[in-house]
Amino acid sequence: MKSFGADILPNLALWGVLLGVLFLCIRQGWRRGNLLLKLSALLLLVLSLPVSSRVATEFWAVVPQEINASQPPQNMAVLVFGGGLGADDHGNVWPSGNSLTRGFEGARLATQLGAPLLITGGTPHGKGVSEADTIAEFLTSKGFPDRIYREKNSINTWENAVNSLAVLQQNGWAGVYAVTDMVHARRAIACLRAAGFPRVLFWPAGVLSAPAIGATDFLPTVSALSRWRILSYEISAVAYYVLTGRIEVSDIF
Repeated sequence: MKSFGADILPNLALWGVLLGVLFLCIRQGWRRGNLLLKLSALLLLVLSLPVSSRVATEFWAVVPQEINASQPPQNMAVLVFGGGLGADDHGNVWPSGNSLTRGFEGARLATQLGAPLLITGGTPHGKGVSEADTIAEFLTSKGFPDRIYREKNSINTWENAVNSLAVLQQNGWAGVYAVTDMVHARRAIACLRAAGFPRVLFWPAGVLSAPAIGATDFLPTVSALSRWRILSYEISAVAYYVLTGRIEVSDIF
């Protein structure tokens, strides 16, 4: 019953809206009635198709580079971007799912390559424990060596890049393996390039491949609509960074 209420009912409501507009169009004709309503319904239909968000995400995502673990580039550090924190009313704080995925993948890569690990992320709301400290302490509790560099002053991706560059210069590193998810990577790598990192290689955290597109990907769903939230946020953030002069278009692609 819970699954029906959470998964089925929203989709039924969406289908009802789309079918209602379709009925209106058939009854009034495509050239009559509220054109804006019809165009809005068409946009809603396109955005609610799982295939549309999948294609857009795959286009935006950054393809990771091949890294030869037996002969890796010399003097490179692994840079993990914080992905948020979770908290409760009692003051307990923990890494979000994104932070854990990025942190574990970064720790694994650093161990494999014998490279230093740098975690970047400040306090999301300007107070309390930082993302860098929270992720580092969690990794340490799981057995990762406690020699983790922490950049704790950043509150956005641009500051992650600028403040991490200072750590890179202090330690004489030649570049970084940037560890984040494939959608955020477009903005993260653009910021690293614009900030002046001498060399940036991307290493993805999270799922690398999705099942082949099937018939159900052409069925409108509410969950497909929700996937546009992250992608639209990333595109908007990149556009904002370009408009404010932080990055150039050439840094993005």
